[in-house]
Amino acid sequence: MAIKKLSKEQRWLEEQKKILRNKVVIQKNDFIKGNTSIFSIEDLKIFKLIISKVKSQETLFDEFYEITTDEIKALNINETHLHKVTVNSLKKLANTYVRMEDKDGTPKEVGLIRNEFKFPKYSRKIIIQFNDDMKEYLLAIKGNYTKYSLIDIVNFKLKHTLKLYEFLKSVNLNVMKVKVETLKKELDLTDKYPKFFEFKRRVLEPCIEEINEKTESLNVSYTLIKEGRDVTIIIFHIQRFDTKDILKSTKVIEHDYKHLIGLDCIYFDKYYTLEDLDLEKNVIFLREKGSDNYSNIMTSDKAQLENTLRSLYKEKFDDVVIDVPVVDEDENDELAQLDKIKDFKKFKEKTIEEYKNKELLNNAPNFIEDTIIVVNDLGLLVNSKTDKIITKEEAYEIWIYLFKNRDKIGVIEKVSPVKKFIGKNIIVERFVESRGIKDKFIYEIIDILQEEENQFRMVLEDIYDNKVEKAKTLLTYEQLEKYIIQNKYEEKKY
Repeated sequence: MAIKKLSKEQRWLEEQKKILRNKVVIQKNDFIKGNTSIFSIEDLKIFKLIISKVKSQETLFDEFYEITTDEIKALNINETHLHKVTVNSLKKLANTYVRMEDKDGTPKEVGLIRNEFKFPKYSRKIIIQFNDDMKEYLLAIKGNYTKYSLIDIVNFKLKHTLKLYEFLKSVNLNVMKVKVETLKKELDLTDKYPKFFEFKRRVLEPCIEEINEKTESLNVSYTLIKEGRDVTIIIFHIQRFDTKDILKSTKVIEHDYKHLIGLDCIYFDKYYTLEDLDLEKNVIFLREKGSDNYSNIMTSDKAQLENTLRSLYKEKFDDVVIDVPVVDEDENDELAQLDKIKDFKKFKEKTIEEYKNKELLNNAPNFIEDTIIVVNDLGLLVNSKTDKIITKEEAYEIWIYLFKNRDKIGVIEKVSPVKKFIGKNIIVERFVESRGIKDKFIYEIIDILQEEENQFRMVLEDIYDNKVEKAKTLLTYEQLEKYIIQNKYEEKKY
């Protein structure tokens, strides 16, 4: 892979990331439902910048918040008219009320910012205050909220793209079925585009294209369901990516597989289309022809990814691939490669003979830790939990793993029972000295350390500011399980 010099557009993206680093928008899902049709995309991006200044765990707004002209410029707003656009947007945000509904459906209007923003002399800062109406949607947030990095939305040009993006981010689903009329309401388009093909052409397709091109946390596709001749339901297929990676430096990677995307192949006797490739995580995304079923092939490294693509698209590669481990790049001598192939075959045959009807390993690639893999009397690998022969691809990956890690053969590793708690969110009550009160905070358990026999310490990450700290108290397994159950936090989504 070759690293290219960054283009002008990529250098600008790097500059945006530098200016907007750690700017996160957190807001209640109820606020996303508000009608913002009167605002332009510039108005909305400036407002999201202001929201990113708020500490969502606090119960009171700061006296004022500051945004800078550099930050506004990083929102991809025309620098030539920056001051004029900013003033006009702030006036509109201050003088326009957003139409909302209470939980019982009663309509209400909500103010956004106060009409008291200031431009201090000889400063590139703007002083802004929130309307008290926004407390309900931005402060003391405990659940039912949406969180995303500001950098993810700054290059949108369509305001409906932002509305669709927030709607998709507010639900934690990879496949989501939505009625067309419901989606139009979410996008503030209830009484517009009575003909679906116009809605699709002018809104749906441009917005999805912009999300896929301009964001790094979502990739969206869709299918349509008809009742008679009318499209009534849209099914969104959503790939979600870790937003912690968004602010990393940009690298342009060249590869030789672009010509394969969109081509059909046969995988397990079914026809699929290659939808996408993730070259960082070595994943192949396939979509079954004529259905909404997806099959993601996880490969262990770039070499195995290429071998898998070669097996799916043999006619697209000039040379023949042999289904054995790929040798290191410095082993390009033909005899060295042949020796490696023979070594692998001998290794596999010898291991099968030695472990027939025996346990081979657990904690295998792509299997949960306590699944034990057994060699049956035919020499095939079997999942002992389901008593089923595993797929050729899964078996291949296990043999590659064992070929590289021979000390794992025949070893059944003891699985720590506390690992099931890693990734859980819990509520922790702490005393806040600055306010003189106790408050509740949400943490993710990112690790559990065993320091003594049956003595464990949690490693926690604050889900808002990403600060990591170790718990002060050691707990037994029984105490740990009880504490997590009693303090478990589950985010509610509408």
